Amino acid sequence: MKDIHPHAIKIKEIEHNCDNLHRKSLKNLFGKETDPIKVIQYKEIYETLEEIADSCQSVANNLETIIMKNA
Repeated sequence: MKDIHPHAIKIKEIEHNCDNLHRKSLKNLFGKETDPIKVIQYKEIYETLEEIADSCQSVANNLETIIMKNA
């Protein structure tokens, strides 16, 4: 179980990077894209990717909780 902890930390770092990328992507999308349909399509893709990253962080948090309870 100890081997999981460094991976959980890395997942949290990656999720934080995903948050930053998500914000930058949305800013870029709304700043440059003029086709409203494309804006909606890309925004949905970006939101789904952000939800996936959040889910990964949730799994990492749960794994850390399990490790702490069994330490």
